[in-house]
Amino acid sequence: MADILNSLTNDKGVNKVLKSLTESEEAAEDILSDRGLIVELEKRKNALREASRAIDREAGDKVWILNGPFFVKMETKHAKELIRRDTQNISNEVESIRNKLKGKVDKLRDIESEPSLKGFNLVPLSRNELAVLGTTPGSKVHFS
Repeated sequence: MADILNSLTNDKGVNKVLKSLTESEEAAEDILSDRGLIVELEKRKNALREASRAIDREAGDKVWILNGPFFVKMETKHAKELIRRDTQNISNEVESIRNKLKGKVDKLRDIESEPSLKGFNLVPLSRNELAVLGTTPGSKVHFS
C-alpha cells in the first residue's frame, strides 16, 4: 500500500492535478470568506440604520449610545453624525471588498479553465452621467 502511495505522489500528472485542486479550493475559500464578510458588514450597517431610526423617534436632546463596552450619553446630532460616518465607512469597505471580489472570481475561473463571465465587470452609470442623459429620477425626458 505504501508503495502505491509513493508512486502516486511521485507521478507528475497527479501532482499537477492536486496543485490545481488546491489552488482552486484556496481561491474558492477566499471568495466565500469575502462574501461572508460582506454579509456581516451589511448586518452591522442595518443595525446602524435601525439605531438611526430609533434616535429619530427620541424626543430628547441627548441619547445613550453603545460605544464599545460602554454606554455614552451624547447629543442627538453628534450621535446621528457618528452613525452616518460609521455607515459610510462600512459602505466604502463593502464596495472595496466587492471590487476585489470580481478579480478573485476571474482568477478562480482562470484556474478552473472556465471562460470569464460576460457583463460581470459592468459598472453602473453615475448620477452625473444619468443627468447628462436626462434619465435621473424626477427628470422629464425619458428615452424609450
